[in-house]
Amino acid sequence: MRIVEDSPKPTVSVEELLTLMQTRKQDEPKAAGQARVALWNLPLGAIILGALVIALGTMMIVLKSDIAVLKNDMAELKSLRTQVAVMDPKQQLSAVETKMEEAKRDREVLKGQLAQLQTELDGLKSERKKGRR
Repeated sequence: MRIVEDSPKPTVSVEELLTLMQTRKQDEPKAAGQARVALWNLPLGAIILGALVIALGTMMIVLKSDIAVLKNDMAELKSLRTQVAVMDPKQQLSAVETKMEEAKRDREVLKGQLAQLQTELDGLKSERKKGRR
C-alpha cells in the first residue's frame, strides 16, 4: 500500500534560481579568500618574526664573545703597561744603548765588506782593460 500526498509544491522560476546561485557564488569566494589571506599571512609573519629573533640572538652571542676577547686584550695591555712602568729606567737605557752598539758594529762590518768589494771591482776592471790592449 502506498501513501502519496498530493500537496501542491510551490513553483520556482529559473530566473530566481539563477539569481540565488549568483549571490551564493559571490558570497563564497569573498569569505574563503579572506580566510586564505589571513591564514597565509599568519605563518609568513610568524616565520619572519622567528627569523628575526634567531638573527638577533646570534648577533648577541657574537657580540658577547667579542666583548670577552676585548676584555682579555685590555687585561694583557694593562699587564704590559705595568711591566714597563715597573721596569727600572736604567735598564731601559742600557737596552737601548746595547742595541745602538750592535747597530754600530754591524755598520762597521758592512763598511769593511763594501770596501773589500770595491777593491775587488777595481781589480776586475783593471784586468778587463789589460785584456783589451
